[in-house]
Amino acid sequence: MSGCSIRSSSTYRDQDLEYAPQELGAQGDQDYRGRYRATEVLFFVAHGLTSNLAVEFEAAGIHASFEKSPQDASTLPVHLEESGLGDIEGQIRWRWKTENDRRPELFSYAEAVIPHSKDKVLIGTPD
Repeated sequence: MSGCSIRSSSTYRDQDLEYAPQELGAQGDQDYRGRYRATEVLFFVAHGLTSNLAVEFEAAGIHASFEKSPQDASTLPVHLEESGLGDIEGQIRWRWKTENDRRPELFSYAEAVIPHSKDKVLIGTPD
């Protein structure tokens, strides 16, 4: 297995996103419903090192916007917009057993997401 792919953009829309202002950097823990929109482009690379061992890497570029609820009286801005680097992640897979006519394939994987852009509340990966 080996390959490289740049996938065309994906679009996310949520008219009813549940949030608390403190999750977006303002005071207040009451839940509200806001509007979220995002467009994301993915870069994906995978390579089979052996017939049983493979590694993958993925990075995303994203543009996101958020509009808070009209009922939200917090200091959160009415409209937030951010662009930049989205998730950065890697994965390693190990195949324990190959599929045959008596059993399914058995594999394990480990995945890591790199924290970054902690100050970007819509697109950052804080931890």
